[in-house]
Amino acid sequence: MTPSNLLLIFLGGGMGSLMRFWISTIAYFQYSKFPVSTFLSNVIATMVLGFSFRYFQIHDTQHWIRYLIMIGFCGGFSTFSTFTAENFQLIQQSEFYYSALYSFASLIACFIGFGLAWKF
Repeated sequence: MTPSNLLLIFLGGGMGSLMRFWISTIAYFQYSKFPVSTFLSNVIATMVLGFSFRYFQIHDTQHWIRYLIMIGFCGGFSTFSTFTAENFQLIQQSEFYYSALYSFASLIACFIGFGLAWKF
């Protein structure tokens, strides 16, 4: 791992984190029991990752973009820890329906998003 690769991961992660923060500040999403902002962040990040993964499988160029986008941006943009914490809070609040819906919808939407991006 070179210092330039680490810098690319750092920059991509910062961009992804800022994008995630921006999505979480959209007021409409904050007033829902369903954690829409984390759901959208994870689905979009998965789609970006699926598209990038497929692109780099076909085109073996621009290795620096892998560090910037696939590792940095997608890693900073998606978040499993927040997904877990939100599910835990829903369960503590006895919102079992929303917890199950959130878990199931996240898994299915991310698989579909990755697959669609892969085909694109």
